[in-house]
Amino acid sequence: MSIFKRVERLKLLAALVALLLSLSPLFAFRLEAADPCARATFDYRECQAKREAIAREIQRNQELAAQKKQEAEQLQVLISQLDDDIQNTQAAINKTQAEINQVNQEIARLNGQIAQKEEELAVQKENQNEALRLMYETANQDTLTILLGSQSLSEVITYSQYIDTLEVKIESIIAEINQLKQQLESEKQQLQAKQNELQTSQQRLNQQQKALEDQKQAKNQALSQVQAEKRAFLQAANSAAAELSNVDEAIESYLRASSNGGSIPMGYLFGKDVSAGNVIGYEGSTGNATGPHVHLEVRQKKGYTGDGNIWDFLAIGYGNASNPASSCVRGSSIDSLVLNFGLVKPLSSGWVTACFGVGGYGDGKTFHGGVDVASYYGAPVHAAISGRVVFHGNLGGWGNAVVIYAGNGLWVLEGHMI
Repeated sequence: MSIFKRVERLKLLAALVALLLSLSPLFAFRLEAADPCARATFDYRECQAKREAIAREIQRNQELAAQKKQEAEQLQVLISQLDDDIQNTQAAINKTQAEINQVNQEIARLNGQIAQKEEELAVQKENQNEALRLMYETANQDTLTILLGSQSLSEVITYSQYIDTLEVKIESIIAEINQLKQQLESEKQQLQAKQNELQTSQQRLNQQQKALEDQKQAKNQALSQVQAEKRAFLQAANSAAAELSNVDEAIESYLRASSNGGSIPMGYLFGKDVSAGNVIGYEGSTGNATGPHVHLEVRQKKGYTGDGNIWDFLAIGYGNASNPASSCVRGSSIDSLVLNFGLVKPLSSGWVTACFGVGGYGDGKTFHGGVDVASYYGAPVHAAISGRVVFHGNLGGWGNAVVIYAGNGLWVLEGHMI
């Protein structure tokens, strides 16, 4: 084949590749990861991982919802305090307005009194002018005319004295009226100063009131936002819980089918050494159980020198079991459980359903020889202690159980497993 033809073929091939690349979006498809919990593609480990991820999501959303609830409660407290401040400020505004009204009434009263004194002053000034006119007329008459116009000299003297006395009296009245008017004006000025002070105070209170109302509005808006976020987190948690329920059903179906089909052999741990934390089974409700949970029981025998066989364990008796926990509260998180004997918790998460001793079930009378914990059907159960498995199988009321001998006369039983 000539070089020319090879080049032409390469060009044609490149063109075809370019064409296919240009058309690829038309035929593109997305490969979705198979659901590990679906019946056709079930993968136990992957499904467990999915469950744990969903459980973490639920816990996270519940924690966030609780946080938002706390924020909402804090905002409600602040809003309540603002309501109190607004009411107190409004009361102060009302009181100030009442004082302003009273001062206005006092000023109006003083204005009336001042006007009255001004009228009195005008009358007295008119009287004074009349007296001055008479005095002027008298002063312009000669003595002979005055005497001829009077009946006696005594009348002339009396009239002159009257004019002088009248003038003095009018001047005294005018001075008194002016003094009273000045007093009234002084009182008015004081009241006006008080009025200005009250109006300034009222303006400041009005500004304070508006600022408080603005703060309340902002807090109410923040409260609405926080409550909406809380509802969203709760809704997300509820949605995840529904998905978790489906996953639990898938795990339970698989484990039940596997157990019935013999895929999970019973007794395979017998005689083997296990370390604390190893998976030794899965949470179930075998034996005398009212629901899925794990029963943790400890028995010990001082001075024991045997091989730790199951018969020596059973000989100790259920009523002589030892308390596995130093702190146990029914209904609390498994995280709060404090175990004795160096035990580790048989479940990674969950809650406490029963404690040790009389009333351990919560009824106040029935003896319970261990501690019960629960998470979900099919949850991995971990060895609570390191040792040799002296029993693995159906143990009557304990259902499918594992008994571990840790040495020194100490046995640990974990029961009700699948």
